Amino acid sequence: MTFTLFIIGVLIQYLASYHVFSKPILDKFVNYTFIHRNFLFLGFPFFYIGYFIKNSKSLVKLSLPVLISISILGLGLLLGESWYNYNNPQENGGFDNYLSLILICPALFLLFINPKLARLSNNGNLALISSSIYFIHPFWFIVLNEVTTFNKFVMTLFCFALSLISSYLLIALYKVKVQNKQIFKFIL
Repeated sequence: MTFTLFIIGVLIQYLASYHVFSKPILDKFVNYTFIHRNFLFLGFPFFYIGYFIKNSKSLVKLSLPVLISISILGLGLLLGESWYNYNNPQENGGFDNYLSLILICPALFLLFINPKLARLSNNGNLALISSSIYFIHPFWFIVLNEVTTFNKFVMTLFCFALSLISSYLLIALYKVKVQNKQIFKFIL
């Protein structure tokens, strides 16, 4: 059911972005973002995969080389799918639901919770960086969209770079705040 729902969402995204329907009302309907980018077609599949990973002992025990290989394969598929959609003249909308996400997202999750890799990032910075990038990138996208005329690729690079820089600044401010609280408690 999970994969079926996800594939339906991806299919709707492709039908919308490539304007497959000849009837304008149907084409307009599938081009509403909330039709394909919603809990049923995007959220639920990934929530369920996370639940499945949590309850599956065998997936968590996959070796680091296997997880790296699957992640590289997933990244290659994602880049290939992105390149195809970016360079296809028939596509005139942005993409949110890539078919390759169903492989790369769980693979990356399993990779980063792998005990051998987790030991390398046990200070929690990886979680803080990923969270701050996730929450700050819409801000930079809106700002860059208002003040520049970059193409999608350049916009993505600038948005990522500014989000990464912002995340480091936010984390530094957070650590200063936490440190000041501890100093204040020590003084009292």
